[in-house]
Amino acid sequence: MMINFREANPFLKNCWNLEAIKDSRCSVIVISENYADSTWCLDELVEIVKCRKDNIQIVLPIFYHVDPSHVRKQSGSIGEAFERDDQDFSDHLEKVQSWRDALKEVGNLAGWHLYDRVWMHDLRQEMGKEIVREKCCTEPGRRSMLWDNDDLYHVLENNTGTEQVEAIVCHFLTQKILSWEAFSSMKKLRLLIIDFGWGDTDCHATKVEYSKELWFLEWFYFPSEDFPSGFQPDGLVELQLFGSNIKELWNNPIKPFHNLQLIDLRYSRNLSKFNDFRMVPNLEKLILQCCSKLLEVHPSIAYLERLTLLDLKYFTSLENLPASLDGLKSLKVLELEGC
Repeated sequence: MMINFREANPFLKNCWNLEAIKDSRCSVIVISENYADSTWCLDELVEIVKCRKDNIQIVLPIFYHVDPSHVRKQSGSIGEAFERDDQDFSDHLEKVQSWRDALKEVGNLAGWHLYDRVWMHDLRQEMGKEIVREKCCTEPGRRSMLWDNDDLYHVLENNTGTEQVEAIVCHFLTQKILSWEAFSSMKKLRLLIIDFGWGDTDCHATKVEYSKELWFLEWFYFPSEDFPSGFQPDGLVELQLFGSNIKELWNNPIKPFHNLQLIDLRYSRNLSKFNDFRMVPNLEKLILQCCSKLLEVHPSIAYLERLTLLDLKYFTSLENLPASLDGLKSLKVLELEGC
């Protein structure tokens, strides 16, 4: 996660660059009264908006002592800064217009308006516990992010998920009977991290239509035996299902997962089939540690030219490895301990 605090600490200027933005999964933009005075911040903003349009990044604006309408309409101190830019960059007005367009787009995003206490060093904690609630204090299912366990319980138990939910990060959830049907309504969910922490969950593992916008899915003790046949998140980059109940990762996907780089299924003791690695042609890391019911590594793994890590530790039922792994041109680490 990348958080822009440049206005608060100019010494961070040399620590980040546009490449860091491209590699980030989430940008939290703190827009202050003098934000538009910094051409450097505006250049970054243009890149962040571009990444958002490419569906690879969640963008969350925080309006700090500035009216969001002033950001959208570029009035007040924001407008004054652009008037100066029009004069200073009279030979590069297309660049100024790109700044205006980016700031207008961010001003139209759902964000948080803060006045009382925003301390930059603990903003991430405050964002999860208090700031998010300001967006929609009555119904968690209409917030852009869910970080509080009780809020997630509420949404799941009452089936109040909506398209407004873009990210869920909840750790150490307690064992209780839950229904996942609310996920079917979260059509724009991109980031999903759920950790039960204490083993198998007692839940109704119904067939759920998960968001096709997902790019990061980490679910400790995933309860279902498989994904729905229509599960096809084209932008999925990482899939981590530690200790899952999964038997088969996916059944007859429509097309390859070209963006998927990491699959971690360690301790998924019911996993018995993983066919056709050609469906994940750009996979870089594959972790199948302690998948005790999986008998073989499918020969199609040789097509994974970008695979750098293959972890088969304690693959106790392993009977066959492919006759040749020559196709794994990038492989650097092969873990076979306990096989």
